[in-house]
Amino acid sequence: MSDPISIEDFLKTTKLFGALSAAGRRALAAHGRVRDFDRGEVIFHEAMSRSPGFLQEALCHFCDRLRESEMRACLIQEPVEKRIAQTLLSLQKRFGPTVPITRQEIADLVGTAVETAIRTISQFQKSGWVRTGRGRIEVLDAEALSRLL
Repeated sequence: MSDPISIEDFLKTTKLFGALSAAGRRALAAHGRVRDFDRGEVIFHEAMSRSPGFLQEALCHFCDRLRESEMRACLIQEPVEKRIAQTLLSLQKRFGPTVPITRQEIADLVGTAVETAIRTISQFQKSGWVRTGRGRIEVLDAEALSRLL
């Protein structure tokens, strides 16, 4: 038996980001749909059937993704400053103080125009809460961003 694979390793080595489509294979078959699964999906199902640890990691990963989606859905009615602050704080937990993200990507994540994201992040920078660079935003004062929430 080969070494167990972690969900992070699986997602890095396949093009199946999120793997939600692979997890639903039985549901698709139950509805009479025929679908060819790529190698990533086959590996995913084999890893789930052989490794309870992988299955648990996958479930935790999916729950985290669902929680993030719910958070974004709840935030969409909030002011853009709050949405950007929440997104930066969430990404900081995953990446550390320097978040590898562009202003365009922030705008896409929070559902606003890039110009609005640029203006808001510039305000955060003038306040000393963040520092920006090419393709990155460094969180300098997470507590200040948290106060916006």
